[in-house]
Amino acid sequence: MPRGQAIEPPHQPALIFSPEGNVTYSTISVGIDLGTTNSSVAVNNNGTIEIVKKPGGLEYTPSVFGFDKAKNKVVGQRAYESLYSDKSETGVKNFRPEVKRIMGTPEKFYFERTGVEMSAEEISSEILKSLVQDILRKYQKFDTTAAVITIPAAFSILQCEATKRAGNLAGFKHVVLLQGNCSRSRHAASVKGFPARVRRMASRAPMARRRAVSITERMSA
Repeated sequence: MPRGQAIEPPHQPALIFSPEGNVTYSTISVGIDLGTTNSSVAVNNNGTIEIVKKPGGLEYTPSVFGFDKAKNKVVGQRAYESLYSDKSETGVKNFRPEVKRIMGTPEKFYFERTGVEMSAEEISSEILKSLVQDILRKYQKFDTTAAVITIPAAFSILQCEATKRAGNLAGFKHVVLLQGNCSRSRHAASVKGFPARVRRMASRAPMARRRAVSITERMSA
């Protein structure tokens, strides 16, 4: 896998690809953990940090994408169930998990049902679109033009750029990347200035939604 020069992890999560134009940190209200296994989104709704739930109540989206028998795009739990409940090769050939592992590489995945080839960033953009739809389902007029998206501290420049492109493909005009293991170490959630309520939420939350809460609160601090 092409790596390029790895970015050294700082003492606290670093911002890569800072806001541009009239966009500032304080105007970004969407925080996303685009995870290898699961993804989650949090919003800053008038000062209140909130995890946006799926229609069934889940606070995360399995990072799985594919096409169903009708050749419709499927993301999240339905895609996950289709992939892992299908004992034949059909599921493997039509659903793709863990694309973050090949982010920034030229590798593409072929979906047999549609005859379509997609890169990791294109598949990731479909997962991001699903998270945006969750926001707009609850808050129809919410500003989703900009977002902060987490990346591993070890991501190369190529992987960072691919993640940013995935965000752009999903419809975000401005993408800020947040680097670091902010949930595993709970570091981002304990940065000075984070309210105790958010720290308590972070300590109880699974990795994906904990990151989403942390980065959204960080932008509002």
